[in-house]
Amino acid sequence: GRAAVVAVDLTTGERTGVSTSFIPDTVFTFGIPGAIAIDSANNRALVIDTALASIVTVSLFDDLAVGIRIGKRSSLPEGAALRTDNQLQTPRGISIDAGNNQALVIDSGLNAVIAVDAFNGTQLWETDVPNSRRIGAMKNSGQMLIEGDDLYIAAEEQCWKIDTATGQRTAVLQLPNRGDDEPYHWGYLNCTGDQLFATGVKPTATFTKTWTGGASYLEGDFRPVVVGQSIFSVDRHTGETLWTYQNGAIMNSAIAIGQ
Repeated sequence: GRAAVVAVDLTTGERTGVSTSFIPDTVFTFGIPGAIAIDSANNRALVIDTALASIVTVSLFDDLAVGIRIGKRSSLPEGAALRTDNQLQTPRGISIDAGNNQALVIDSGLNAVIAVDAFNGTQLWETDVPNSRRIGAMKNSGQMLIEGDDLYIAAEEQCWKIDTATGQRTAVLQLPNRGDDEPYHWGYLNCTGDQLFATGVKPTATFTKTWTGGASYLEGDFRPVVVGQSIFSVDRHTGETLWTYQNGAIMNSAIAIGQ
């Protein structure tokens, strides 16, 4: 099948299948892998499987002495069958919080962020984030990131700042004033150091609901994509606007941030 985790050489562009329905074996195959986060400290990837509403771990190293091969898949907790007490409903995005040994998951069905222990899968906290539901990330962009001890998540006209240890909201960042009366929502979201980078999109731009035939509308080439009407940077601590560019449409999925 096409369900796979693929590594891409940044120099040559060559692609290698790391974990597929047949590599390294046919045990615990993917349903529909979606979002992925690299857990570098533990040489593995955590993958959201939307079909299973679960987190799947994928090994990124060989340890044949204990039967681990590159690409080996299992659920959280490691080695367990699919959990019957799964707290996730419709997981869409995932980030690694290495400092607290947890994975943070956006659940669009619950309109919430859920923190789970990165090794035993136990839920640590859950924070409701109203209006944070997004679908079709491949035509849009991610909306959640971790920087230091803070989680940032875009939800319509607000960007929430959440303490990763407790799940408590500590601030709400607003969009910069564009100088007009048009409403805008947060779109693309990224961070470097103390700067958040984001786009402002029209309220109807983001896909938030599923519908009959929606998959064929979102998937494939020559389909609509989400664009921003502006791109800007704000101080992630204070929310102060550092700069704004608003001259033309900006494709959310085509933005790259250099270090």
